[in-house]
Amino acid sequence: PLFTVCESYPGVTPAEFAALFVKPHLATLFKIADRGIRGALLSNIHVLETLVDENASLNTTIFEPMCTGFTDSAAPLRELTLKSALVLVPRLNNVNREKLVRYLVRLQSDDESSIRTNA
Repeated sequence: PLFTVCESYPGVTPAEFAALFVKPHLATLFKIADRGIRGALLSNIHVLETLVDENASLNTTIFEPMCTGFTDSAAPLRELTLKSALVLVPRLNNVNREKLVRYLVRLQSDDESSIRTNA
């Protein structure tokens, strides 16, 4: 719904809408534990990654809450987290890349075959 509103907001381009209304709340949205919100964020990570400042947001406030998806009990959310992490890898600092590798190693033994394949 947020992304639909963004596309149809009158008088404001999607980029302006994102900069004005989404960017200031992005870190807060990633901290919300609701699976629906997490799924929407992760599904649209390719759009959101342009809004994220590497040093101020991605590596300090967004990456850790995003990683909770790797250990979620819902397999679709684990898989979505895995797929969305690929978009962010080039922008992660070395410490977070090491954390990501540890999560990927754990996912190699996941019960879901699609997650093991993608990890």
